[in-house]
Amino acid sequence: MTETTPGTAPLPTIRPNPFDPPEELARLRDEKPISRLSYSDGHVGWLVTSHTLVREVLADQRFSVRADIRHDPSPGADPTPARPAPRGVFVAHDPPEHTHYRRLLTGEFTVRRMRRLTERVEEITSHYLDEMERHGPPIDLVRAFAAPIPALVIGELLGVPGDAVDRFERAVAAVFRVDATRDEKMRAYTEMHGLLAGLVENKRAEPTDDLLSGLVAGGELEDDELVNIAFMLLGAGLDTTANMLGLGTMLLLRHPDQVARLRRSRTGPRRRRGATPLPECRPLHRPHRPGGPGPGRGAGPGGGDGDRVDRGGQP
Repeated sequence: MTETTPGTAPLPTIRPNPFDPPEELARLRDEKPISRLSYSDGHVGWLVTSHTLVREVLADQRFSVRADIRHDPSPGADPTPARPAPRGVFVAHDPPEHTHYRRLLTGEFTVRRMRRLTERVEEITSHYLDEMERHGPPIDLVRAFAAPIPALVIGELLGVPGDAVDRFERAVAAVFRVDATRDEKMRAYTEMHGLLAGLVENKRAEPTDDLLSGLVAGGELEDDELVNIAFMLLGAGLDTTANMLGLGTMLLLRHPDQVARLRRSRTGPRRRRGATPLPECRPLHRPHRPGGPGPGRGAGPGGGDGDRVDRGGQP
């Protein structure tokens, strides 16, 4: 058992259910939004749980995101100091490096490209909804909808050839598997690095109208930086989006009043022309890799105001 310094406590990790954060975090947010935190390696730091204070910390450049000077508060974390982040892994760099990468990326998210991507998202989503309707219940939402859509969308953004999207999706899934062994993760990282290196090489030889080709054409980034930036975008856009599609759908199924509210809302999703309503359905399986958001501005760990669903830990 890890010993703690008087006046400190380890990071709360016990959840009331798989989808909500630990209740202790909500208590700390209300009673002590800044508290002393003991780490498994003996380090003593601070735990910030207030939404306002967290925003202040994230905006204060006196705080760093560098992995090589950061301590991991997770119970049982490896105390060995991490290596400095490779070039291009912009989420683990401080300014001015982070600012440099962010500037280059922001320039590629043009209005024209985002408008075209929006149209493709609608086409892709409509296709998979139609396929689900043709299949009929029961159906695995993650396999049939939540997983393939973000893979195709990120593929469009990066310019992944259509015949290679499946390979990219499988490699990313392997990298983010929570039950993968260290060797399996290393093999997955190696495969993903090879796929992205090949994609960068193709963009240098035959550029197309996509984000990665734009970064290549800019001439400010080396191949290793391009590969790592593409990896960051893939990881952020695939796994997280698939999880939220699954979790969001499950929560709506558990709260039919919110479904009715969404259908009545003028700001809700546009209905596809000529589409018939999907039949009433019920959840059969929990989405993969469940995880709840951290404490925010709502009344409790799961929110609960008029525009948010109170998860409530229902079975």
